[in-house]
Amino acid sequence: MFDENKVTLTVDLERKWSEIERVYKKAKHCQKYHKDENAWVQVVYSVLQLAGIGHVEDMLEVNSIQTQIIDSTLLPILPDNVTPLAKRPDLAIGFNLEHEMVRLQVDKVNAKRPGMALSHMTDAYTSTVPLACGIEIKCGGDYNEAVM
Repeated sequence: MFDENKVTLTVDLERKWSEIERVYKKAKHCQKYHKDENAWVQVVYSVLQLAGIGHVEDMLEVNSIQTQIIDSTLLPILPDNVTPLAKRPDLAIGFNLEHEMVRLQVDKVNAKRPGMALSHMTDAYTSTVPLACGIEIKCGGDYNEAVM
């Protein structure tokens, strides 16, 4: 089934392997010099791009939401003595509004519900983007915690 004697590298495969090595070096640098979370966010962003997420023409895009605020009207009402959940992920995978299929669906929603937020964020842009998946990045952990 597999002919190990005939290994041919295509230009695309060589380019992809070069990108993987670049990301690996970036991650190794972050680990070696105890870089902060923002540096690791760049590594994760690069990994997602290698996986085909976040290119301009793709259906999915990566959004940095580290400093954005969650719409408080969507949070549960808690008793006074309970500390509200204040966690939010660093990155979010959302649908790219420039992608034709996404644009068609978002336009349908906007036609029926003008001004309706499509995500739980209050930011001018990300409130208009349907967000699908949050990614929390932690630095300083060990290999077992490096799960994405």
